[in-house]
Amino acid sequence: MHTPDVARVPSFVVEVRTSPRATVRFAAAHETIVVGAYLFGFPAPNAQRYADDMGEIHLGQRETEMPGPGRITFPSVTYDRNKLSLLRNRDLKLLINVWSGRRTSPNNLLHCSIFEDSFEVAAKKGVRIDCSLIEEDVLPNH
Repeated sequence: MHTPDVARVPSFVVEVRTSPRATVRFAAAHETIVVGAYLFGFPAPNAQRYADDMGEIHLGQRETEMPGPGRITFPSVTYDRNKLSLLRNRDLKLLINVWSGRRTSPNNLLHCSIFEDSFEVAAKKGVRIDCSLIEEDVLPNH
């Protein structure tokens, strides 16, 4: 049985901004915001068989819940270091998705931008995600 060689990416900053309507609604309802971080990469030519149906190899993930919009230092994410050799150029990518905590509704209430780039970019520059209520049909600051 394969024993993973666990590694960690360093912590990184995610800033979630919400539209004025979303900010007011979430504060009044005590709704939370969930930030999901997913580590992945594209397979090297000899590792295609390990890719999922999206053509990606997943290495790890973590979710963090925030009480509202703002900046959060995202805790480190662990991954199987052995899988790095399966990635093209050993290039570790990061996907950040954001959604509502579903404390006041069974459905997600937010429409948010995403971040998808190399982990190095996130670590150096931080990540900014803009959100609005789905019913607003507009992302702020775009």
